[in-house]
Amino acid sequence: MTATPQVHGSTTPAFEPVRAAFADIAACEPGLEAQLAVYHQGVPVVDLWTGGESTGDSLLALYSTGKGAAFLVLALLVQEGAIDLDRPVAEYWAEFATAGKSGITVRQLASHQAGLLGVAGGVQRG
Repeated sequence: MTATPQVHGSTTPAFEPVRAAFADIAACEPGLEAQLAVYHQGVPVVDLWTGGESTGDSLLALYSTGKGAAFLVLALLVQEGAIDLDRPVAEYWAEFATAGKSGITVRQLASHQAGLLGVAGGVQRG
């Protein structure tokens, strides 16, 4: 039998259902290390963490956290006619055209078809 993961931290009373949902997710994913902080109108209302030796101050990796917001902004710009998906990215961001990327369209970039695999020199940990 696997132990139920502990959820640490606090929520304001109105956000207590968030704690329950967070605990449900942790219970479904053994070994999960996660943190969740929510601010409502500038006030912290949720500060939770779970997993391993995590604390509220642990540094955890973030993956794809900005994609949703970025694609929403892109969709709004397309809707407003400010960006055309079939135009080269370099028409909007001239520096992007370096290293043979001048023909890559916004559509190719947004749909992960541009063939851009990484960052030269990798990403350094600070």
